[in-house]
Amino acid sequence: MKPSLASSILAAASLLAFAGCGGGQKPSAQAQAGSQPPVAAPNAPAPSVAKALEDAKVDVPPIPAKNTKGWAGGKLAATDIAAKMDAAMKSLRNVRVVATVLGKTPKGRIMPSTFPGEIQDDRTFRISYMLLTDDVPTTGIATANGTKLVTLGEGGLSAPKKVGSTPQRDMEKLVEEWPKSFPTNVFDGLTDGGGYWSALIGAWQRGVQGFKLSVEERTMPFKDRKIRNYRVVAERPVPGPGGRVETVELVVDGQIFLPVTIRSHGWDQQGREFQYQWSAEWKNNQKLDASKFKIGNS
Repeated sequence: MKPSLASSILAAASLLAFAGCGGGQKPSAQAQAGSQPPVAAPNAPAPSVAKALEDAKVDVPPIPAKNTKGWAGGKLAATDIAAKMDAAMKSLRNVRVVATVLGKTPKGRIMPSTFPGEIQDDRTFRISYMLLTDDVPTTGIATANGTKLVTLGEGGLSAPKKVGSTPQRDMEKLVEEWPKSFPTNVFDGLTDGGGYWSALIGAWQRGVQGFKLSVEERTMPFKDRKIRNYRVVAERPVPGPGGRVETVELVVDGQIFLPVTIRSHGWDQQGREFQYQWSAEWKNNQKLDASKFKIGNS
């Protein structure tokens, strides 16, 4: 890979404070463009700080049961919600988004951490997102300049590919991994050519990997208006005693049809519990710096 291409990828905006990881070196504050991105999360804070973080109990809120917290049977079908989400992703123009991720893995808590993104259109963007490598969080970046897309992740800088090229999706694998991988995959509607939400929600609806789907909606007052959200929930039983259920909750803004909150709660193959939450603030009509979308000399 030529250095000029690598140097065009902007540094990661933030790394995660990860309580529970060992080590003694101070982590880098950024994953510099063209360098190998961090493959381990920031090391554990001093014992007193680690205890304070644990005492703070920054946990993912529990996923509400059906027909609670104002949620009730939805009038919009899951496939319609998915189609509207795909259309919304493709129609993004001059948008800034800030996603916040927190969670609990078998190796420790993921403290609230932000991942900013700038989207000029569906072919020109720079977004950052959380990667999980063996339950340890790092930061990934995807940059598209209108014709080419490159990513910076745990494997280094990718070779450029055509923007909008849709890969062959292995839906069994996608659905199986999604409860833990969604903080990474949530922007695939941009990076993989579209149709992502229809593929995912359609797979849930077909019962892929044993999931069952439900849809609800809720209208709540906000300042001088009312806000409607839709909620898609996918659940499946976890093998073994105890009647455990793995759950994914996807909350969608009913006006802009973009995801605003995603949560999951489940257990891995070793029976270890995990919880994740992704939430986002979307801002329209933003003035963006076109130089941030450059790749190499393009």
